[in-house]
Amino acid sequence: MDMKNIFKIFALAAVVLMASCEEIPNYTTTIDAAEKLVYVAPNAGDTFETLIVHRPMGSEGSFETEFQVNCNTTSHGEVTVDLSFDDALVEAYNEANGTSYKPLPAGYLQIENASVVVPVNANMAVDTTRIRLNPEANLEALTEREYLAALKMDAKGLKSSEEMGNLWFIVNTEINILRPLESVDGLVGYPATGSSKWEADFSGAEAVFDGNNSTYANFSTSERNVISFDMLEEKKVTGLKLLTYTLRNFFLEYSKDGVNWETAGTDLGEAVNPSSTYYEDDFAVAVYDYFTARYLRMSFDFSGYNAELYGLEVYVVESADPTVYTVTGTDNLHTGKVVHREGMGSSSNFSASFVPKVTEASETGYTVTAAVDNSLVAAYNAANGTSYAEFPTENLALSTASVAIPAGAFEAEGSITATLTGDLTGLQNKDGYLTAVKLSANGAVSSASRGVVYLQINPEDNLIKPITSESQVTGWLASKAGWSCGDYATLVDGNNGTGSTFEAGSSVTVNMGSTRFITGLNVYTNRMSNLSIYYSTDGSTWNSAGAPETGEYIYTGSSYSAGTLVVAFTKPLEASFVRLDFDINGYYGWYSDCFEISAYEVESNDPTIYVVCGNDNVLNAGKVTLHNVAGILDGTSSVSFNPSATHTSDAGYTVSASVDNSYVAAFNRANGSNRVALDASYVSISGASSIAAGATSGSAITVSIVNATSLNNANGYVAAIKLNSSDAAVSNARGVVYVTVDYETSDAKFMSGFSVDAILGTQVADRSGWSIVTCDDGGIHSGSYEELFDGDGATYIRTWGGPIDFTVDMGQVYNMTGLVLSARTDAYSNYMANSIIIEGSLDGETYEEIGYVQTSDGTLVHSRPGAYAAMYQSVQVRYLKITAQFGSNMGQGEFTIYAE
Repeated sequence: MDMKNIFKIFALAAVVLMASCEEIPNYTTTIDAAEKLVYVAPNAGDTFETLIVHRPMGSEGSFETEFQVNCNTTSHGEVTVDLSFDDALVEAYNEANGTSYKPLPAGYLQIENASVVVPVNANMAVDTTRIRLNPEANLEALTEREYLAALKMDAKGLKSSEEMGNLWFIVNTEINILRPLESVDGLVGYPATGSSKWEADFSGAEAVFDGNNSTYANFSTSERNVISFDMLEEKKVTGLKLLTYTLRNFFLEYSKDGVNWETAGTDLGEAVNPSSTYYEDDFAVAVYDYFTARYLRMSFDFSGYNAELYGLEVYVVESADPTVYTVTGTDNLHTGKVVHREGMGSSSNFSASFVPKVTEASETGYTVTAAVDNSLVAAYNAANGTSYAEFPTENLALSTASVAIPAGAFEAEGSITATLTGDLTGLQNKDGYLTAVKLSANGAVSSASRGVVYLQINPEDNLIKPITSESQVTGWLASKAGWSCGDYATLVDGNNGTGSTFEAGSSVTVNMGSTRFITGLNVYTNRMSNLSIYYSTDGSTWNSAGAPETGEYIYTGSSYSAGTLVVAFTKPLEASFVRLDFDINGYYGWYSDCFEISAYEVESNDPTIYVVCGNDNVLNAGKVTLHNVAGILDGTSSVSFNPSATHTSDAGYTVSASVDNSYVAAFNRANGSNRVALDASYVSISGASSIAAGATSGSAITVSIVNATSLNNANGYVAAIKLNSSDAAVSNARGVVYVTVDYETSDAKFMSGFSVDAILGTQVADRSGWSIVTCDDGGIHSGSYEELFDGDGATYIRTWGGPIDFTVDMGQVYNMTGLVLSARTDAYSNYMANSIIIEGSLDGETYEEIGYVQTSDGTLVHSRPGAYAAMYQSVQVRYLKITAQFGSNMGQGEFTIYAE
């Protein structure tokens, strides 16, 4: 191992303060109020500290400082001051300071100019005294953790200051086995397995050891961080890798029993340290050879505001001999599945690739062989509390039997890939399967933890029915009365506005309160991924419904907004519990909520005819309106619905419908209404529905209301339309369609939603006697209002973007039944009025509003180029005042009325 980057410790030399007695503040306090004293006053204080590092290749350290002896008076003769180390002062220091330093053996600190002269009447010695660590001393002999050397002064004719007459030199020692690293690739060995089970003494440890680099533990930026963890068994540790920010003063210790700790050392530049305090990166530290430990303890400081640890891997070897291994999957475990699709057979897209490596390069290289060894399955089950069955060897294919690691290299040039092959339909073990692929190599031993790759295969019954619309889901949305969802009650509260935030690896179980036959799921959520669906009758034994793949389900949301996720099943699943395992990885950490979980259901596993339409199978056929002005009844329309079947049939189904008003009382109770049962004589049902062979949706049945003009009950009406079939059962919950008819009275003068042909009377063609009484002539852009009566639609009045506002004298009294205001007949004929205020008069003096018509309520109807209004009853009028509004006024060409 070379000695590159070995860090040398140098303590900066302290330079004395060249000060006269008069310049020392508070002299009587600082130097004992003695008359004549010698003392020292270095800038760095009277205590110096250095470190001796014991490394595998030897010990190292360096120290040097200098100072001058001072005197507090100039009234003296020539004074000789002798400096020497005195071990007796160490004991006094320990007693006074509560320390336990060992006296530093003689010969380790050298004094240059141990005897100096302070000239006559001077306050400072001429010569400088230097203290340095003896470079020839045997540093390896310093085995105690802390030493102290005490320097004293003896002056002939003067006393030595009690407070400033001594210097103290602390020598710390540290065993340091940290090896200089140039990059993370310099780590030896491989990450230890089983870290998710390790026990640690710091908050958030599970996030550090979960193998997920997006989770982390928080630490302090202001205090020293000290953490330890138990790896549960002794390991040969070669280094560590942390995903974190820039660290300072990293210190590593290790132990076999968690009580007696040994030092691996302080990072003095050997580690690979992230350069940023803003972005996480790898911190890596390695040791010479390895140490054996079960417990690790680390101390460290953060250099910036970010203080998170995202991951921690311990690198190990299992033998001092060259070892073949691989690092792949999660602790060398790859998981996959075999999917059994109903009526489509079994398949798997499982694939696992790994590259063999060795801990030591060889001059001749290695040949690595991979072979299935299912004798390891039982031991794996025992160690992990699992019960996997041995995966059949005939269903596993390895891409190559062996690969070469070239001479001087640490890893193979190629990889080994495992895939599944053959007939997979027989893989039905609910506990799953496991197989072990063991690596071996000439000239190397196989790693016990990393020399085997485990492949774990779960069989999955996939009952997902690919759909492109919600109408393809069999059944109807179930009532959620009695449902529960553990800590996530808002997911079944019927409110899409409440929910919970989730992350990767989430699982939610819904208890539906009773056994049901579910046919699909409806989930209002942000985008989910890796969704797997399970169902159970007891909440303990689970069956797989499958994992819907892209293109097999409907999702109406986006990366930024929630939407409805609809999944359909190939058959009804008998279940009391539904479990969803999923990831939600929202956009930059946002949009990671699930709001509501619903299920579609049918009543049994037998073929059943049902209808899903309207709002809970209620369809409104319109209303009957009594127009008080006209004294007429009108309204109502027809409704249609399509019966469905829960199962296909080779012969198909025939479905008929009939009025069965025995359901009306229950309908009124359920809806808080008091509708009158609509007698069958008012109902016309056209056609029976035919559901073709192999289909689940049938043709439409139409229900029309007849003789509606004799209906007059203010509470409204309802007809219960019952489905009938001799080919299958009819649903109790969804076998009835309720057709409602509303009743109202109206004082409206103007018709709504009419056709132009329905306007009473005829258009007044001869308008030669019509004349403009008043108009908004200041707002005219072009043309004149008289052109509204000239019989030429190509001529027009156009205002400055405002209304068409005029009063016309029609020259005689008319029985008006409607009117039409027409746009110009050129390319702008689509600019018709949106609303018109109509006022009338017989004398031209007193005007009354006849009505306000508008397109928004259907009382003004467009039939290009005209905007039409129609009255139920005529009104006598000679003068009309018209105010018409437009979305964009490009001019109006003609105006006339309808009259009887």
